[in-house]
Amino acid sequence: MLSGEFITTIAETAVREIEESTDPQFGSMTVGDSAAAVILDQSTSDADCIHYYELMSCADYARLCLGMPSDKTQGVALYTVNAEMHKKDRIQLWPRFQMAYYKEHGGNVESEKFDHILHHQVGTRAIHNFSKYGAEVFEAKLPESTLSAVEYLGNTATTAHFITLYENIKSGKVKKGDKVLIVPAASGVITGFLSVTISNLGV
Repeated sequence: MLSGEFITTIAETAVREIEESTDPQFGSMTVGDSAAAVILDQSTSDADCIHYYELMSCADYARLCLGMPSDKTQGVALYTVNAEMHKKDRIQLWPRFQMAYYKEHGGNVESEKFDHILHHQVGTRAIHNFSKYGAEVFEAKLPESTLSAVEYLGNTATTAHFITLYENIKSGKVKKGDKVLIVPAASGVITGFLSVTISNLGV
């Protein structure tokens, strides 16, 4: 799988146009450019394993994040209704979806014994709220270790999870045999969950 992001153009448009923190382009100030190439093949042992994954699209919320030509100047712009998109009930779509999976297949988030949780790199405050509101639905503690790279790389959109995982393996925070709960998120709204054990993946 290949994915590349050259999205700082929306940041350039935002710099020219935004006048206050409530501007719908404000989120464009958090992005970064990146690329990722990922090869998935058959696991040769349980030491490296994608245990399960599920994705869900909630198209009702597509209007909350729209990329289009700017309505003020030349350039591409991203208009996001952050107050609506990051409401508690939107964020809790993920844990409710995962709870439904456990109800059908058995288990719960505590019995999984995840070592880390990796959210989409929207921003530090959003990442904190993702886990906070998720824990309320699960009625359980989520992993104390939250993997992050947004502080120095920004939100790299479709590559964010892979780039953040790479950075945390490289730093040694993710160790051999660690189990990670990866929680994708995208404007639209798309959510889901992926459980993976990482042993032989090195940097």
